[in-house]
Amino acid sequence: MKRCVPAIMLGIIAALTIFPLLSSNRFGLFAILLLIVFTGQLQHAWGHHEENSDKSTTLVHILTLGIPIGLLWIMYENVSDGSWMFDDPRILRSAIEFNILPHFYDTDVWRQISSSLLMPWMVLSLGADYHINGLAPTGFYYHHLLSFTLLIIVAYAVLRTTLPPLLTSMVLSIFILTPPCAASVQLLMTRHYVEGLAFTLAAILCYQLSFRKHVHIWSWAGAILYALAMSAKEVFVPLVIVLPLLTPYPWRRKILRLYPYVVAAAGYVFWRCHMLGIHHILAGYGDVHKTSLSDLVSLPTQLITQIGWKSTLIFLVPPALLIFYLYHNIRQRSFRPAVLVLAVAIVVVLPIVPVISILSPRMMLLPSFVLCVGVGLGLNVVLMKCDQWRPVREVIVYIVFGVLILEKSMVEQSTFWKNRTVVDDYRLICEFVLYKGDDDTMLMTDAGSAMYFFSLAWLRENVLGTGRGPLVCRDLCVCKEPGRSIAQGYVLTNGNIEKMHPDDVVGDVDCGRDNAELSVTITYQPGTRTMHWSFGPYQEGQYYYAGPTGRGRVSGHFTPFPRQGQCPYTLPEPLSFSVKYVSPEGWHAYSPVLTINPAALNEKGNATIVWQQQ
Repeated sequence: MKRCVPAIMLGIIAALTIFPLLSSNRFGLFAILLLIVFTGQLQHAWGHHEENSDKSTTLVHILTLGIPIGLLWIMYENVSDGSWMFDDPRILRSAIEFNILPHFYDTDVWRQISSSLLMPWMVLSLGADYHINGLAPTGFYYHHLLSFTLLIIVAYAVLRTTLPPLLTSMVLSIFILTPPCAASVQLLMTRHYVEGLAFTLAAILCYQLSFRKHVHIWSWAGAILYALAMSAKEVFVPLVIVLPLLTPYPWRRKILRLYPYVVAAAGYVFWRCHMLGIHHILAGYGDVHKTSLSDLVSLPTQLITQIGWKSTLIFLVPPALLIFYLYHNIRQRSFRPAVLVLAVAIVVVLPIVPVISILSPRMMLLPSFVLCVGVGLGLNVVLMKCDQWRPVREVIVYIVFGVLILEKSMVEQSTFWKNRTVVDDYRLICEFVLYKGDDDTMLMTDAGSAMYFFSLAWLRENVLGTGRGPLVCRDLCVCKEPGRSIAQGYVLTNGNIEKMHPDDVVGDVDCGRDNAELSVTITYQPGTRTMHWSFGPYQEGQYYYAGPTGRGRVSGHFTPFPRQGQCPYTLPEPLSFSVKYVSPEGWHAYSPVLTINPAALNEKGNATIVWQQQ
């Protein structure tokens, strides 16, 4: 372990020093490939973990660690071109409005963000950036890349106990190139996944060190890191189940060193009950996103394709290598690896099941990392079998690296990197809403959500102090604000914000059937902080819900909703919304803008709104 410290530091310096000298991505990737070939010729590049250190092993660690770090900074050098996207403004608004620390202990403050998920580290990480950089996103993105760099370093230190240096570098390089990693690099709101995974791996490293150094303090240090990981995201909670399977030591020693982690996990359960309430400790998204039988059947395919392996040949490689790894160990009568693989598969896949219907690469960072490690374990067995045929071993590694690095096919599968249209559109929207749009203007756009624009308007009014800004609209049938005149309308189209014709702003709009039957019933239960809804009267077709953008305005950014259901929700103030119905035949109908007031309670102690059109 001692030899890794200077290697790690020199690897970082080398990677960050080389990066500015690269004139283009392609030249940088070519240099990385040459570095891989050169490193593969060094004696210790293929050696497993040794306790003794010399200058040659230090050089190998510098080079192999520099490869994935260099790839990260080369592939994503344009990340700072982005601006606030998706949930970024909402997180910033909460950090500024309520300060950072109350999100860790004040239930009312945290439930402004979520009534069923607990991840206050997200607010701390982005909130700290705000206090350093203000509302300039560039600094946020460089912090983001540094968080990924830290993740690579910690992952390297953990995997090096099992895999040779060059193979460890290969696993981390593949991970950096996957669509989940590409999406997470661009989305600031996913940083808690990145830093949570880094904390988790650091907790694993401390657990391993407690055995090697025979000092229990490492277990307590690991428990603290584990607690930080749990505060970042719920998906890291099951680590306490996996830890004892990672080492071959007697169970008595494992349990003694596991005790601090169990204490941290128990403390997390009580903390979660306090922050979310016992009713919502495992609530998730409620009925807003349901998982069907067909979703479950498609899960194995989705797991691999979302990670980027879509071609038939490459699709079969990860399962084949994992099966080969398990077969090799079972044949050697070593059953712990099989139990470990099964346990990791369960704890990684289970959190995905409730969100299969909305699964996207940004949710797959942890599964992507785990599957890449599985590929590395299987490939390690293959390389050990080829130990007597060094040229064959090197050819395997070089082919895999060359295909992944030069083709860049997996990165280009990401919505944000295939082309930069989405990123550019969000940058234009932010500039217009925060700085350029006047109070008497309107912006028409399909991008974003109601909460996104509400948060941007709050930042403009309360941080920049330049008024509430333009009205943002997606559907003119619901977002025209009574008593507010629009001097000029704008529309985001073809990568530009252009002026609208006056007739398009004030003219007639097809708002569906005025006389169509439609009913809306929504009940809010303050005691359990749960929202129940029922739309009708149609059994077929699709209902949509549009939320507010502030001051009673509804933007018309509709989200598909089930006909009826419930979900965890905290309603601190009146909520304005609209409901839209689209029939199987294609006709549609709207409700007016409705408002539910949590202060107006009925005899049952609930707030209810009932609207019906016949």
